[in-house]
Amino acid sequence: MSLSENADDLCARGEYRVAERFDMAFLIWPDGELCVGDHCRTDPQCAVINPENGWCVTGGEGLEICIFEDGFPRGPKAPDPARVKRLFLWRHENPPPGGERYWFIVKIWHYHEDVVRVLVNPLGEGAGLYEVDVRTLRWARL
Repeated sequence: MSLSENADDLCARGEYRVAERFDMAFLIWPDGELCVGDHCRTDPQCAVINPENGWCVTGGEGLEICIFEDGFPRGPKAPDPARVKRLFLWRHENPPPGGERYWFIVKIWHYHEDVVRVLVNPLGEGAGLYEVDVRTLRWARL
């Protein structure tokens, strides 16, 4: 049984989709799948796929970004892990300012090119709308 079976879709684009199962997010394509987010204490809530620029972002406990240096995976062979760059924002080694362990992300939108807009839990610390460059991790509150 595939890990992503019975998973709930967070987003889809063309032949790719991101689905969540428990606290993990999977990038799924016709012949394969790859875990692209492990949000630990929360289920992933949202995702954005950008196959043209070779990345996807999942949100829940912070942001997890996967950049595929060789483009999005195709076929049954998983991408070379050394060619997949994984970045974290507002959790783990890149926590939010103010001493919180993480910010909870409730929605992500692709804005343009390598920029997404992110809604941080309106009832929590850091509440607000942010713009994030997925390659540099530069971010600003809007």
